[in-house]
Amino acid sequence: MTRLQERELDLALVFEFEHWPMGMDYDEAIRATEDGLEYIDLFDDPFLLVVPRDDPLADEERIGLAELRGRRILGGPPWASDLRERCRSCGFEPRFDLSYRTTDFNAFQGLVAAGLGITLVPRLVCGSIRDDVVALPLDRGPVRRVKLALREEGYRSPASAAMQMILEEAAGALAASNA
Repeated sequence: MTRLQERELDLALVFEFEHWPMGMDYDEAIRATEDGLEYIDLFDDPFLLVVPRDDPLADEERIGLAELRGRRILGGPPWASDLRERCRSCGFEPRFDLSYRTTDFNAFQGLVAAGLGITLVPRLVCGSIRDDVVALPLDRGPVRRVKLALREEGYRSPASAAMQMILEEAAGALAASNA
C-alpha cells in the first residue's frame, strides 16, 4: 500500500480479516494507511482446517470450532486474530503454537503431516494440498477478503486498466466455481 501511495506501483492485491486491517504486516505493526487509495472487492477466501490424513477429523465433511478445543494450532498472524475471537465466542481459548513462523502454507502442511499440530490454509491454495493431509471446511473459520488496491486519483495506464479487468474476471470465475 505504501508503494502504491509512493507511485512505485499502479495496483496491488491486498487482503484484510475482520480483526486484521489492511496495512498491517506479519509482525502485527501498521506499515501503511489507507489514505489516497480505493479498493475493489474481488473475492472472499475462507480458510480451511488442515489435519493429518489419519486424524479422526479427516473423514468429516465440516468441522465445528469446538473441535479445535485443546488442539495444537500451528500458525499465527494474520488469520489467528479472527480464529481466536471466534473460539472465545464458543467458550474456549485456542492453543496456538507459534514456534514455527513462515508465510509458506506448504511448509505448514509439512508440519501437520509430521504430526506437530493442525493449521489453517486459505481455500485458494487448496489446489496444492499434500497427499498426507486433508483440508476441511471450518464452520465460522477466518475469511480473507481479497481486494484490488489502486490510487484514488491520477492517471491509470491502459496496462493497469487491462490488469484490473483480468483480475475482476478471474475473481468472478473463482466465485462461480466455488458456488
